[in-house]
Amino acid sequence: MFKAACSPATPFASRGTGTVMIGNRSRRCRSDYLGNAEPDLHELLGDEVLRRMMTRDGVEPEMVLALVAHMQEMSA
Repeated sequence: MFKAACSPATPFASRGTGTVMIGNRSRRCRSDYLGNAEPDLHELLGDEVLRRMMTRDGVEPEMVLALVAHMQEMSA
């Protein structure tokens, strides 16, 4: 049998917990694994592989940033 590819980074009792809003409900969450942080948008847009895919699809980074700014304005 194969072992799981991911293993907990810290013992269960010492894992960090937090609250996340999903719609109008709050949910408790915890970070079980190391490296669970998500990169910010500018870091993603700087990734060479993502940039090549965007170029292939005719998407400019400025278009993505404009869309995000528009969505933020709409939700405010």
